[in-house]
Amino acid sequence: AVYRNPASNTLGLHMHSSGAYQAYLYDGMGRLVKATSGVAAGALSVNVDVQQLPAGNYVLRVHAGGDVASQKVVIAR
Repeated sequence: AVYRNPASNTLGLHMHSSGAYQAYLYDGMGRLVKATSGVAAGALSVNVDVQQLPAGNYVLRVHAGGDVASQKVVIAR
């Protein structure tokens, strides 16, 4: 689940997966604009800094524990 949507400074991400994860944020043209990765013990809970990105529509795609999830997000100023 993604929270703070629309977001202005950070996007919060929560999934019931543990282990390695990768999160990718794509702009409306399909260009990768932000990527983050790491390892989560227990449930995955990550904040993604979006302060430097312009306002607009984005797609967040997360790969974690063999699962893939995508969600549209809005960055508003």
